Amino acid sequence: MRHGSPSKSWIWVPALSWAFLVLVILSLPVEFLLTYIFPPSVEPTEWIFPNMDKFVHVLLFGIMAWLLFKPLKFTGHLTPMGAAGSAFAVAALYGLATEIIQHFIPYRNADIYDVMANAVGSMAVFFRLVLFDRQSARQEVSS
Repeated sequence: MRHGSPSKSWIWVPALSWAFLVLVILSLPVEFLLTYIFPPSVEPTEWIFPNMDKFVHVLLFGIMAWLLFKPLKFTGHLTPMGAAGSAFAVAALYGLATEIIQHFIPYRNADIYDVMANAVGSMAVFFRLVLFDRQSARQEVSS
C-alpha cells in the first residue's frame, strides 16, 4: 500500500456496518422498536399494515445485498454476475443466521417467513444488478 492511498479494506465498511445494524435491530424487542418508530399519540396498530415486518425484512436484506455488491465486484476476483450472485448468497445466508440467533433470544422468535423475506430482498437486488449489468454491456457494444 502506498502512503496516502486508501486501503481497499475500507470498501467493506458500509456493508459490515449495515450487517451490524441489522443484527442489533433484529435483536431488540419489537415493542422497543415500535416505541421509537411511532409518535406517542398514535397507536402503532393504526400505522402497521398486514405483514409489515416482512416488508422490513425485504428492505433490510435488499440493502445488505446492494452494499455487498460493490466490494465483491471490486476485489477483482469475480465478474459482475459473480459478485451479484455472491452478494445475494451472503445476504440470504446472513438472513438465515439472524433468524437462528433470534430463536435463542427470549423476547424474539425465529420465523421461516422472515427467512423467505430476507431471501426475496436479496434476490430482488440480484436481479436488478444482473439486469443493469446486461443493459450496460449492450450499451457498450452498441457504442
